[in-house]
Amino acid sequence: MCITLVALSVTGSYAAALVSIDQGPIVRVLRISDVPAGKEGGLPSGALTASQLAFNNDPTAATRRAETRALEGAGFRSSAITRIDGSGLLQYKSTAVELTSRAGAARALAAEAPLCAHSQAPTGTRATVARDPGIRGAILVTFRASTQGQAGGLELLAHSGTYLYTLQAIEEPDGISRLTLERLLKVVMSRR
Repeated sequence: MCITLVALSVTGSYAAALVSIDQGPIVRVLRISDVPAGKEGGLPSGALTASQLAFNNDPTAATRRAETRALEGAGFRSSAITRIDGSGLLQYKSTAVELTSRAGAARALAAEAPLCAHSQAPTGTRATVARDPGIRGAILVTFRASTQGQAGGLELLAHSGTYLYTLQAIEEPDGISRLTLERLLKVVMSRR
């Protein structure tokens, strides 16, 4: 299903279609029902353009521009994002990006991993990037707290078909299991 956005002029007449956004990524992000005791984190619902996704995903303007360029260069079609807050400090963020080809999804994964390590790390953490042992071709970014009491976390990035997926979990250090995050990402990736 595609939704076409149109501009409305001051006089009330319709202008030409501006952009057509595929709604497919909406069903491919984490849902509240996937995380017991979760609550919606207030990110926009619906399919997003590359710049809208970057605006809601990245803390700085430079990173937003870099992510938008990388996704558009890889054949961006549409995206969706969710954030779910759990008990305590637990927070999940999930993105799904549809690209025009499998090769584009692989290029987007390669571009997103260093951006993630640089821009998604919680304050007071350092990021390490490695292949994930539990999901073929996935990348695991680990955020380790530099000081006691700081929140740490994990982010998994993977591609399947024409989709790029990310799933981040932020919590107190050592409070997140890689196996749990892999299980949740596999659930999201299996959706059609």
